Amino acid sequence: MNSKDFLKYFVRVNQNEKRVFIALIVVLSIITIANGLYRYHRHKQIMNVTANKVEFENLLAFLKKDSIQQNQVSLPKVDIEDLDLNIASKAELTAAHIPEWKQKLIQRFRESGGVFPEELSYKQNLLVLHEYTKTKPYKTSKKTYKPYTKKPKEIIELNTADTLDLQKLYGIGKVLANRIVKYRDKIGGFYTLKQLLEVYGVKDSVLIWNNEQIILDSFQLQQININIATRKQLAHHPYISWKLATVLENYREMHGDFKDVSDLKKIVLLPDSVFEKLKPYISIN
Repeated sequence: MNSKDFLKYFVRVNQNEKRVFIALIVVLSIITIANGLYRYHRHKQIMNVTANKVEFENLLAFLKKDSIQQNQVSLPKVDIEDLDLNIASKAELTAAHIPEWKQKLIQRFRESGGVFPEELSYKQNLLVLHEYTKTKPYKTSKKTYKPYTKKPKEIIELNTADTLDLQKLYGIGKVLANRIVKYRDKIGGFYTLKQLLEVYGVKDSVLIWNNEQIILDSFQLQQININIATRKQLAHHPYISWKLATVLENYREMHGDFKDVSDLKKIVLLPDSVFEKLKPYISIN
């Protein structure tokens, strides 16, 4: 329908129909205008909220950056190994990035009369705190704790010491002393301190604290004559499995006695690492 036909039709309709038609046009116009106004105000609100959010985030970032700069100025970096834990202040401990809970533990240890050995590093002094908390857990009470003190240094020869001698060493009690003696007898003696770590329950701290108190006499080692030892006797040694003992016995029967300890390297089943550990315990005479 073109514009002329529409005008002809509009002229022929009665008065009531014209009024209805005009009212419909007015209502549609109002709805269109109201929808446009709503969209405009809604968009304006969203823009305001977004702008406020960006402004707020920028303010937070500025405050955070300012706070970091202030901390960097007020707390200069401190090398933790240069600290004397016996006299270091709270500010120095904080500057060395020591956690708050460790600072409190250090303070309680000092107040109870404990003394950190100056010759030890920071990590080694943490072992002191570890033993202190294990035997005397710190609490918020006013209870006075007995400070940890090192036992008097006494030189101990590890391969001849009995259980009572071993208990004079730091970190070794009755149970652990019995285990060390039992393992020492089974292995044939120790030729290095690191072998103590093969005993169940012995920790690195035992080696650190007793390094200057223990000596080793390698002449005390009990050797195995691989040319006459039986399969059972060979397998009794912790470094020799039953399978390896069988191979050694079979090799000896096929090729005769071993001429030198280095002949063991001819056995494929014996790794170089095991050979080096086993070599001090082997003899051919």
